[in-house]
Parts: sequence; C-alpha cells; structure tokens
Amino acid sequence: TTFWTPRNQIYGARPEWIDEPILNETFSPQEIKALENPSTPRDAAEKWATGRVPQAMKTLKLAGVGFVLGTDMGGGGAGYYGFSSHVEMESMVKAGLTASEAIVAATGNSARMLGIDDLGTIAAGKTADFIVLDANPLDNIANTRRISNVYLGGQLVDRDGLRAKWAVRSAAVPYRPVDNWAHLPAGMAWGAVTSASTDADGNVYIFRRAQPPILKLNAHGEFVRSLGETLIAAAHGIRIDASGFIWAADVRGHVVYKLDGEGHVLLTLGKKGVSGDAPDLFNGPTDVIVMPAGDVFVTDGQFNSRVLHYTANGTFVKSFGTNGTAPGQFKVPHAIGLDSAGRLFVADRDNDRIQIFDQNGRFLDQWTNFGQPSGLFIDANDRLYVAVIGQKSGLAIGSARTGQVEQFLPIPAKDLNGPHLLTADTRGNVYVADLLASDVRKFIRN
Repeated sequence: TTFWTPRNQIYGARPEWIDEPILNETFSPQEIKALENPSTPRDAAEKWATGRVPQAMKTLKLAGVGFVLGTDMGGGGAGYYGFSSHVEMESMVKAGLTASEAIVAATGNSARMLGIDDLGTIAAGKTADFIVLDANPLDNIANTRRISNVYLGGQLVDRDGLRAKWAVRSAAVPYRPVDNWAHLPAGMAWGAVTSASTDADGNVYIFRRAQPPILKLNAHGEFVRSLGETLIAAAHGIRIDASGFIWAADVRGHVVYKLDGEGHVLLTLGKKGVSGDAPDLFNGPTDVIVMPAGDVFVTDGQFNSRVLHYTANGTFVKSFGTNGTAPGQFKVPHAIGLDSAGRLFVADRDNDRIQIFDQNGRFLDQWTNFGQPSGLFIDANDRLYVAVIGQKSGLAIGSARTGQVEQFLPIPAKDLNGPHLLTADTRGNVYVADLLASDVRKFIRN
C-alpha cells in the first residue's frame, strides 16, 4: 500500500490522469473531485521522487526483494477500486521498477503470495481473465489504462452494453470548459488558430495563421517550443501520427508537409504555390489523416471536392469525390477522421453532413444529426467529436459506432463560423480551435 495513500502529494495539486475517460466513466464526479488538493505544492511530485519511499524501494530491489501489489481500500474514504492498482503500478515505475517488473508484481507475484494457483499468468489450465490493451505498457506503464477489451472466464465482457446502462449518468456529467488553460510566452497571442492535435505524451500542437505557425505545449498547457517559421502560407489542418511525425495542411500553399519533431520537412505532398486537380496537385488542402500502416488521406476541399489517397512515401494511389450533393459528392470536405474499424469520416461542411467511406472510397453512410460539421476527430474508443458551425455552433460529442449524439456544448459563434478543427487527447481532453475568436478552447469531463 506504499503509493496510493499519498496520491495527491506525488502528483501535485491535480493528478494528470484525473481527466482520463476510464476514470470518468467509472467513478462519480464527487469521487473524482475528492482527488483534487489545491493546497499541494506544484513541486510535490519531484520531491516525492527523491524521498524515502522510492529510495527504499530501490534499496530493496538491489537486495533481491520481490514485490507484490496491494491495497488498503475498504477502510474508509473514497474507494477507487481497480483504478488505484493502475496508478500504483505507475508509481512503482516512477520509484525505479521497470514496467515489466511492475506488471509481474501486480499479477503473477500477487497471485503466488496469496497462494492462488489459477490466476496471475496466461497459461494452460489457468482462468482466462485478462485485458487487451490499445498500446504497449512496456513503452509506457500508463498504457495499462488504455483498455480495449476485457475477458472474464474466457468470455468477452460487453463493455459497450455496460456503458449504455450508465448512459443516463454519463449524460448528466457533461464536459465543461476550462479557462486560462494555456501559458504562452509573454507578448504572444493565439492569433487566427485553425486546428490542434496531440501526441501520445499529451503534448498539444496548435496550428495558426501567424509566425511561427506551429506552437507545441505540454500536457499542462506550458509552452515548449515553436516550429515551421516561414514554412506555411496559411495554416489549416494539423495531425500528429502514431510515430510522432507532424502533418500540416497548408491551404494557400497547396501542399501537405510531413515534419519531424524539430520541424524539418521529411515529405511534401503537392507542389508549393501551384494549385490544380491533377493527382500531384491540391487546390486548398484542408486536413490529413495517417493510417496505422502509414498510408495518407488528404481532404482537398477548399476549392476542389475530393479525397486523395497516398502511400507512406507519397505515391499517389487514387482519389474519390466530385462537387455536388449526392452521396459520395462533396461541398467543401473540410476534415477527415478514422474509426477503429478503418472507416473514413469526412466533414462535408457545406452539405451539412458527415459522410462515411471505406478506404477504397466506397460510400457507406451519411449522418446529418451532428449539425454543420467543420471539424471532426475520433478517439481510440470511437468517441466522435465534431466542431459545429452555423446557427447552432459548438462542440457535439457522440459515438462513431452508432451515430448517436450524446452531448452538445454551445460555443458562441462570430459571424456564424467559429469552431474550426479540433482534437482530443488520450485522456479525453478536447481542444477546439476557434478561428474567428482567436482562441483555443479546452473542455474536460466533470
């Protein structure tokens, strides 16, 4: 029970995981609020990391002592059953264990300590209780919380069914805006922001029509660095792919760039300053999405009405879409997203609909209940976030699996066109680039 009791002290005034979807969908707002401790110093985490508990753990590890994972939950206070074990594993790693050692402590070692023979490891003759993750916990122990599927006794748990039962409670706990979340350098303002994207570490990349065009902030909203000085003619869509590369759509430069973390150009799609409708040209590219295998899809939508498909090295594969209102046609395809089934979602802005395609460009469906979509983003749990413009502007949140709209948060519009493109991080925080208001709005769950 070494690590859960001092949770506020080791994470500072507000635990970084407090906005994660897995926490918000399993505990009440009152329980979550109890985790906040405004009086905790901001340097508490650093002080804890060099304190007696981590030092003692390192000494025990060097001496060959084994570790198990335990808890004193149930003795009073808020009971964060299950989730607390994930946080304790993360604390073990912060104290000096490897991710592998922390996982073994929480599974096989604990079962052996309790004398339980049929749990703790995946092996013949043991009970098939296990979880499937969306990311490797050996890369980051916090990935144990990125749960895709749960199996108990060899049977898949219907997590969507459980969520549906809790939908009434979930609907009563909407997202809320967070003011003054970002800390820009003195004298710097957002300017005309067009989009945002986040990486696996929670860093936020803001794309804007100002110099420098790309701003990188950490998960706490603190300015890290700028990128792309003089490179971009007019910012539009930005995406960070699974490998951490930056993809930027320059709507007036008629190109899409792939950049590394230092801002060096690794690949250019299109020809800078040249517009057209040939396979190697764009006329106002608006957004880009990168497949897990590396293929790239670009919405060429400001003046053309199509989606283009390229291989990872920039070789043209095909395009689909023409101007019009029929299924498969577009009027300003403004943003593009990808769900867990590999379907492409396109914000067909001026047709007031979201269109869904397979990766061969075959039309599958269209949804009109999300309003007039300017931007869209789909997270790993198939939650669909839509930036809505027009008479009813705001942030719509729903399901990419069912098309159901679950929540709507108004964002006051300027000239009926405010919310532009948006993103959400792995913890469920939503960032909306409000172009005409020159603001980046952040929303978190209550």
